[in-house]
Order: sequence, then C-alpha cells, then structure tokens
Amino acid sequence: MKLKDAFLFSFNLTVMLLLVSCQSETEPTITTSTIVTATNTVMSQPTLELTMTSSSPPTATVTVMVETTSDSVPDSTASATTVSETLTLAPMLATPTIVMPTLTPLPTLEGEELETRVAELLENPMNCDVPCWWGAIPGVTSINEIKHAISPYNFDIYEYYDEEGRVYFRLGIGHVEERNDFEVRIVYGFSDSVLAGVTAYSPSVSKFLAKYGEPDEVWLETMSHEREGDLPVRLNLVYLQKGIAVGYVVDGEINNEVVMACFADKETGRLRLLAPNTTTSYGDFSPIFEVDRRYISLGEATGLTMEEFMQRFNDPTQPQCIETPAKLWN
Repeated sequence: MKLKDAFLFSFNLTVMLLLVSCQSETEPTITTSTIVTATNTVMSQPTLELTMTSSSPPTATVTVMVETTSDSVPDSTASATTVSETLTLAPMLATPTIVMPTLTPLPTLEGEELETRVAELLENPMNCDVPCWWGAIPGVTSINEIKHAISPYNFDIYEYYDEEGRVYFRLGIGHVEERNDFEVRIVYGFSDSVLAGVTAYSPSVSKFLAKYGEPDEVWLETMSHEREGDLPVRLNLVYLQKGIAVGYVVDGEINNEVVMACFADKETGRLRLLAPNTTTSYGDFSPIFEVDRRYISLGEATGLTMEEFMQRFNDPTQPQCIETPAKLWN
C-alpha cells in the first residue's frame, strides 16, 4: 500500500471516532497514535489509543507514523524509513442553547391610576436617550416585549399582515370615556418579530426642536391655489442618522401671490420612527412623505437658511410662520 493510502485510512478512521465522541455527554480529549508498517505486499492493522476526559473545549491531535521498505531491497534485509505526520483538529464546541426570557405578567391598571399613567405616556412618549416610543426601540425591541409593556393599559390592539407577510399592530387609545380626551392611533411595524418602525403623533415643532435639535433636512409641500376652500401646507423635518421624520400640516392662505402658513398653534404632528442609520433619503419615511406629493427643500421653497429656520421655529412664543411663492407650486 502506498504512503498516501495508509495515511488516508488512518485519518478517516480517526475522524469517525471524533464524530462519535461529539455525541457523548462528556467532552473528550482524543490522542490517537497510529503506526502503520507497509511493505510492497503487507500492511499491519492500526492501533488506537482513546482517552476520555471532561476538559472543555477538547482538542484532537492525530499522529500518523508510516514505515516503508524499498522494493529494491530483499525482504529479509529490508531497510525501514519512518515518516511522521501530526494533525491538530479544531476544538469541538457544543451547540449553544438559546433561552428566551420569561416575561412576568403585569397587573392591569384601572380607574384614576390608569388615567394618570396613560396621560404620562402621551405627554412624554419618546422617553429614552435614544429614539424610541414608550421605551420600544426600532431594531432592538421584540413584539412580545412591546405587548408585555403595554398590557397593563388594556389598549385595543388590531393585528394584521401586509402582502409580504410582515406583521403590524395598531393601538386604539380611549381611556377616559367621559371626556374622550385622547383619540390616538399608534402603528407598530415588525420585521422578523423585531420592531422595524412606529407611526404615531409627535410633539409641537418647538418642543421637537428643543429635544432633538437642528434637523438634517426640512421639506415643504403645498399648492399654488386653494382647492375646495382648503390650502394645506406641510412642513416635514428629517433626522436621517437618528431615523426620525416628523410632519405638520396646517391651513395656509395666499396673499400677494405668496402662500403663508403658521405652525405655532399646531400642538401635534405626525411622527415616523425607524431604526437609526438605516435611511438614506426622506423618501424612506413613508407615510410622512407621500409618494404622490412634490416636496421642495427649505432653502429652495422659502430662501431661509437652517440657522434662520431654527431661530424662527425654536421659540414657542413666536408665530412660527413661513412663506413660499405660490407660482413655485404650479
């Protein structure tokens, strides 16, 4: 038998033993010594030494020694040549077991406590150091964690799926029937059971700017004239790296071919929250930006710089008005 054939026979046999040892409850350390004596006609049987210990992780070392004789020398006076090969196999690691955390049920809130706690949620919904909604962080928080966190409030939850099989659920909040103060709809979207995005309401422009500072982009959308008595003006702020877009809509008016709109009285807007560093343009923030509308950047639409915009809109005591030429929106 040739040197290569003897080596492969020993190596294959050793690997089979290693595979069997991986199924054992104890972790083996395997030292295998194989000595094969080969002539032109005879090969002796290999000898194996297998040692089992509890060390972890195990490393297998295989040493193969092959003695050969030359065909040109008579058998009775054959000279032997020894070749040694040592192979070290990679450590055999156990397959990890993933244990999902157990969420302890939370008590249901009732009466005045329920009213107070929901009011707190609505007053400060983005209550994290990173962009979040009621503690839920896009790209991090799971659907089960969100359902667990909101379970004490007994919100109405409507769960549905889109055409691609992605799951959504919408919350309906109406916790004070006598006053019906809050008519809020919040939509959570998930990808592989992890929060992918939130569509909800947002604080006023000045409050939002005070919390998150200067946006990366500001966009406007309106019309050149009223339609059926309405002239909506949309103001959208975008924070690309943070994964935040917020939009406000007010009724504008035309004066001397200029569309003017003021946002100081607009208490809430519409928020879109995505995982940070996953967006490349404002078009990623649907439905804040609707595909059938034409948006124009702040500078092109108004001539304002970002610094001038911040000075005008960061002060809640100011009217926070904006003007744009009507002909720009023909």
